[in-house]
Amino acid sequence: MEITTRIIRNWADEKGVPDLILAELDYYAFLGELDDRDYLFLDMAKYLLHKPYPKASEEVIEGIKYPLAWLMEGLPISDEAAVMTQEDIGIYLPEATE
Repeated sequence: MEITTRIIRNWADEKGVPDLILAELDYYAFLGELDDRDYLFLDMAKYLLHKPYPKASEEVIEGIKYPLAWLMEGLPISDEAAVMTQEDIGIYLPEATE
């Protein structure tokens, strides 16, 4: 990530890109640091919101019984949060009536 940031900064200096634009790029730099687990969590969020998600992730997502405990693995969370299931945190969508 440091190399990419340095390349962008050098290019911006050469082209005269304003510091404000560089500050915006820095703000979103964390997106370049996402790992497979982060992407899987984002896929799970889409799944729980009933939004399109990569079907390749479906089996893994459905196997995660306690998503908050999985996401926060190794970090302290409340007992209540640790036992929340996908059903507990998913959105409620009433059945469509005809």
